[in-house]
Amino acid sequence: MTSKLTAFDIPHLLHDATLVSGEWDRDASRLTLVYECLRRALDGSEIEDRRVEIALDGVVAFGVAYDSSLPDIRPSELVVPDSWVVKQIDPWPFRAMEAPMSINSESDAETVELAARCDWLLGDARAASGARYRICLEYSGSPRIRLLISVAAGAISPSIGGEPFPLDLWAKQYNAWWQGWQEHWDRKEEDGEDEEGEPALEDAAIPMGEDPPPDLSYSPPREPAFELTETEAPVEVLAPLRDWFEGLLERDWARRAGAFPHIDIEPIEHARAIEQRMQGQDFGRWGYARAVDRWWVEGKRAHVRVRGIEHSMPEEDDPAENVESVWDFALRCRRGEWKIWGYSQGWPCYGSAEKKPARQKPWLQQWQSGKVKTSDDD
Repeated sequence: MTSKLTAFDIPHLLHDATLVSGEWDRDASRLTLVYECLRRALDGSEIEDRRVEIALDGVVAFGVAYDSSLPDIRPSELVVPDSWVVKQIDPWPFRAMEAPMSINSESDAETVELAARCDWLLGDARAASGARYRICLEYSGSPRIRLLISVAAGAISPSIGGEPFPLDLWAKQYNAWWQGWQEHWDRKEEDGEDEEGEPALEDAAIPMGEDPPPDLSYSPPREPAFELTETEAPVEVLAPLRDWFEGLLERDWARRAGAFPHIDIEPIEHARAIEQRMQGQDFGRWGYARAVDRWWVEGKRAHVRVRGIEHSMPEEDDPAENVESVWDFALRCRRGEWKIWGYSQGWPCYGSAEKKPARQKPWLQQWQSGKVKTSDDD
């Protein structure tokens, strides 16, 4: 965060916070969101009531976007059960849960625009686009449906018990909580893991360990990273997938970032983040695309399921391994170009992806870099 905090720092301060409730005042055009936040007093002592009220004033639009949690479902195929449809703002229709917030996120605005369904309970998309602040809250509606709440407002102001809550004080209290979290885990390490009594809030967050630096000199198989069998999938839709697979093998981070951009982050910064991750904690796995299982294009959205091989480098006593893998890519068309929006990965031999018989995988015969573990080996 910058030294001078603004409303755009609020999502950071709401990390791991629970959205307890919302209150809609139609006459004042005000929506008040009540969060249970991570805060401690500056001396490290507990704060009995950790709630923070965030007032959104001058609300001109409130929409609920629905989409599938699964990337392979077409927007036109999504069926939202009536019990999940939000029909009013007052009373607040959502149970208490974590609901990550973004402010003026172009990515979330695009998600709302391209959602399978979006119901505007107040105003419309045009009113939302012209507002000073566009707030999005993400909910997990069901295992198969995700909800994105879009609120357009003219002002944002946090408070406690009706009194203004300065952002710099909030940030200090937030940092004090995490300092207490660190001290809590330091004590656990000193005293051992077998402590009696009720678990503390800090126990819900698991401290991150630091892995030893990877051996960046390791070279994966020099097989083609993107060599598909015949497919009718459009070339322009497959183009970012080629850049994604080949960019990793070639360590061309700008190319990979261009294929899978983050539209809220500058391209150079995004490429650096990818390099840091892929040359750090995620180093050691490479994908080789070989076939398209299925695909569809619907409006500005598309899906491609790619099947191929994932190579993992040796790790401690485990040798290098080649495993059949499946990637599901969700794509969006921006300014006439297709880009990856998100992806997931599964492995048929471990039951997390669809299995196919060996006769449907002739591309396996072309692999020259060691045995490939497939579902046929089970």
